[in-house]
Formats: sequence, C-alpha cells, structure tokens
Amino acid sequence: MTTYVPGGCAAYVAPTMLVVAAGDALDRVVDLARSGGTPSVLEVIGVLSGGDLAALPDFACVLHDGAGLRAVARGGFEVRTQRWTLEGAAAAPWSEQVVPTDPDVTDSVVTIRRVPAEPGPGAPRRLPVQHGVVLTAEVDWRAAAPAPAEPVPAEPAP
Repeated sequence: MTTYVPGGCAAYVAPTMLVVAAGDALDRVVDLARSGGTPSVLEVIGVLSGGDLAALPDFACVLHDGAGLRAVARGGFEVRTQRWTLEGAAAAPWSEQVVPTDPDVTDSVVTIRRVPAEPGPGAPRRLPVQHGVVLTAEVDWRAAAPAPAEPVPAEPAP
C-alpha cells in the first residue's frame, strides 16, 4: 500500500510509477500515463521539461518497467529504499539508479521526499493513496509488477 504525508509537492501515484515534482509540470505526466502503459524515464523527463532540459524542474520518479526499478532524482529530492539512497543534488542534470528485478528489492518500499524535509507540526500523519494525484511532503510506495504484454498471435503456416 502506498502512503503519504501531506505537504506542498504534487505527486502522481500509480501501480507501476511514482512521480513527485515541484511546480505544475505534473499535469503533463498524468496525461502521459493515461496514454497507456508505463512510460520510460526519458518520456517522463521529456514531459516534465516541456522539451527544454534547461526548464526541467526538481523532481523524483520511480518506474517499475518489468526489467526492474528505475529511479531518477533531480535537485531537492531524495529516493531511498532499505538498500540504497539516490540524492537529486548529487549529480547534474539528475541522478539515476537502475535495480534489476529481484524480489528482495522490487518488493521493498521506495520513499521519495523533499530534502531538506518540509517542517511540520509533530509526528506526520500518513494517509493512504492507491492511484491519483496528491500534495505531499513524503511518499512511501510499493511497486506493482507491470501487466504482461499482450501475446501476439502467431501467423498461420502457409
């Protein structure tokens, strides 16, 4: 189950992808996701930037594409699991981590949060979300396996 702490960053949560972005660029990610299937990291970066990498906002993205988890972070975002942490500020223009399919890794919880963390009153209240857009300070997400590709019927022998 995916849970989040309410905050000021927009997050798109889906079974095979999680994208958190500063600004209003998330609308284009939602449109991309609705077009079918799990988009590639480059497609997400393309829509977030509007085709201009100089305009790319701070963001974090995790996709489960069948080959494993692909995580990307830029600027003030951090992506972490029990085994690794990816910091957006650690590289330019973004940091990237690819984790091949492994039940010990792909079944783990992936957390995306703003760094430094947004201040809040007391202990954060976690809310559940299955699919949709929320305003968040931190998201804990568990990837679902992508749907298998539709089999292509074999051509009959001549």
